[in-house]
Amino acid sequence: MTKMLTSSILVSTLLFTYGCEKKDESKVEKQEIQQVHKKDEPQKIVKEVTSEKLKTEPTVVNKTMSIVKKQEIQQVDKKDEPQKIVKEITSEKLKTESTIVNKTISIVKTPTALELAKNESKEKIIQSVENVDKARAKTVETMKANVKEVEILRAKGANHDIQGKATVAVVETTAISDIAKSVAAVEIAKSISAGEIAHSVASVESAKRNIPTNSDNPNEHIELAKAKATGDIAESVASVEIAKAKAVEDIANSVKKVEIAKVIAPTNLPYPEQAIKVAKAVSAVEIAKSVAAIEVARAISATEIAKAVSPIEPIKPISTQEITKITQQAQINTTQKIITSVKATNEAKAIAATQITKSVKSVATTPVKEKSLDEVKANAAVVVAQSTAKVEIAKTEASTVAAKEILKTEIGKLNGSEKVANVLAIGNIKQAVENVETTKAQSIGDIALAAASVESAKVALKKGNVAKGQKLYLKKLKKACGLNGAKFASKHTQKEWKEIQESGNFIKETQNICPNVKNFKEKWINDIYQFSYEYANDSGNVPSC
Repeated sequence: MTKMLTSSILVSTLLFTYGCEKKDESKVEKQEIQQVHKKDEPQKIVKEVTSEKLKTEPTVVNKTMSIVKKQEIQQVDKKDEPQKIVKEITSEKLKTESTIVNKTISIVKTPTALELAKNESKEKIIQSVENVDKARAKTVETMKANVKEVEILRAKGANHDIQGKATVAVVETTAISDIAKSVAAVEIAKSISAGEIAHSVASVESAKRNIPTNSDNPNEHIELAKAKATGDIAESVASVEIAKAKAVEDIANSVKKVEIAKVIAPTNLPYPEQAIKVAKAVSAVEIAKSVAAIEVARAISATEIAKAVSPIEPIKPISTQEITKITQQAQINTTQKIITSVKATNEAKAIAATQITKSVKSVATTPVKEKSLDEVKANAAVVVAQSTAKVEIAKTEASTVAAKEILKTEIGKLNGSEKVANVLAIGNIKQAVENVETTKAQSIGDIALAAASVESAKVALKKGNVAKGQKLYLKKLKKACGLNGAKFASKHTQKEWKEIQESGNFIKETQNICPNVKNFKEKWINDIYQFSYEYANDSGNVPSC
């Protein structure tokens, strides 16, 4: 009942309101008609005023009356009718407001291409700065942690023995190559960044020169290119700064390794001198690779810069006549380079073959001055490491030459001298490749000799040892012979001592030199022979006895 009563009241209120409005409007109209009569205006004006008034009738009231009349025809006493009326009125109003709001939002939130570009550029700059800050913060944390770790170890004391110093030297050598890699990483990042920045700047210049003919706002076209370039340049610069921070962090870690090596127990290095040499050879390769990587990156960067700049400032082309002349001379030079480099390779291979033959023959006949087979192996390892390093360094040099020649070829495409650049590139690259082959041949010969020394040691050490022979001579023969070891060994050349030994007359010849030597045991022969051969008069060696 309450709901029905409420519905009735709502309908009555609406009817009453509408009726009141109509009465008030009627009064206004009568006053207007009276004023018109006073002015002797025709009744047509009254109709126009009335018509205009009706046109301005509020939309909501009209729709409300329509709904109310509709509800009167239907069952007004239903429970849900008042709520439906309110809902329909509210829904209509919300639809109108929603349309206005959506259109407003659409107008406000639709950014232009320039605004989008500027926002993207801003985000790139912000992100770049954040990335750089993170990289630098990480580096600082690493350095702090390294300092703390080293200080803790230093408190425990330092090693000053020979092995400890050798260990430090090996670690230092390795650290040098690591630092070279870090520096190279920065230089490579710089080269890449330079190429990217060149393209960004070129894009702006291109935008200035190529404004669309149908553009309503030419300046916007340029600003759009600038906005994009700004973001890209920020990222490029950030990449360099991040590389720098990473390099500092890596260098800090390398320094930490050296400092730790100074204070902790060293690695067992039975042959520290050889270990240092091997480490230096390996380090030399890594440094050469780092340098080559920098040169290659710079060549690529220079190529990119040339490509970026050429549309803006074209390279002056070379005349056909001049190109022909240069090409002919280039072909001559290239042919000569190829002939010379191939000849050098063949000579190196011939020498290597001779060394291999010599090394095979020397097995079991070459005296060994090392105290043990392990020492011989350690020395051979040095030769292998150094020879391999030479080959790797030659390879990196060849890759650098190739990168530079490719750069020249790319630039040649821009100024019309590609043919000349190709001819020169063939000669220079071939020369670099042949240099690698020559180095390989030389290394093979050296490695063959090193391998032979190991094999010789395996046999020769069974027949004697230089150090042991020196001790035997001092203890068993010097007093009876009346000669020191140097004078005894210098009685013959190495070839003569070898012939005496191989003929089995070593004891007889020793007694010829030293008549007072009567008790020469056979088990001493091989050791004293090794000693005599090592310090023969043509060996250039002088013993300490």
